[in-house]
Amino acid sequence: QSQFLANDPEKKPLAASEISKLDPSSISTSVNFIELNEQGREIGKRTYTIPGATLFVDAWTVRFPQDDVVGGDLLRGRTLVLLRRMYSDCMNPKD
Repeated sequence: QSQFLANDPEKKPLAASEISKLDPSSISTSVNFIELNEQGREIGKRTYTIPGATLFVDAWTVRFPQDDVVGGDLLRGRTLVLLRRMYSDCMNPKD
């Protein structure tokens, strides 16, 4: 399963996540976070393995509306997603 973390309808996504492995024997999940440039090419990647079968990702989302941001600003009409924490059904969120 793959989904975009930041998506602008007129531009390429800046980041993507992909759950790469669900291993029922060890009950752990591996997830890849991939940073993409404006052309959609990979520029960075991190892989995490979390104990448990269900993964939760907390993130802060900041939207820069097209109308409310000064013209010419690079963030105008974009969305910024900051990952805060990951935990699973086998972990306490504050661990």
